[in-house]
Amino acid sequence: MATPLPSKRVQRRGNYKPTRQQIIDVYNAINVEVFNGQLVRPSILTRSLAKEWGWCVIQDDATTQVKLKIDKTIYCIQWFVTILAHEMVHQYQWQVNGQVLKSNNQDPILDHGETFLAFKGKLAEFGIPLLEMYDGQKWFAHQDLMKL
Repeated sequence: MATPLPSKRVQRRGNYKPTRQQIIDVYNAINVEVFNGQLVRPSILTRSLAKEWGWCVIQDDATTQVKLKIDKTIYCIQWFVTILAHEMVHQYQWQVNGQVLKSNNQDPILDHGETFLAFKGKLAEFGIPLLEMYDGQKWFAHQDLMKL
């Protein structure tokens, strides 16, 4: 996240398109540094999403498999990393926390509560904000990741 932000004019074009290798590299780096390599890399798709920047899709309630979807209109690599990290926290809630809950006959929880916010400090160490919701206008308002 130390890479300088492109100008707002460049970002507003929304034409940053991560390559397949960038997606894998960013995912792997966050997985190792934040989640201690506990996540199994899912299918990560960049698609047009209505009203969301990203989505963690549960493949099957009986398994730990997920699919991550990231909106294809991304402003810059920093925005991509921020959104991907957010969805990875949901993946952790399902794949790791969910298995603990299932073993105790409880339902897994995918939300923006305590288990989600538990990663806020760890992500902040890498300059990645973790919020319940992201607003593209706030992104442009101040361009300071940690003040989103």
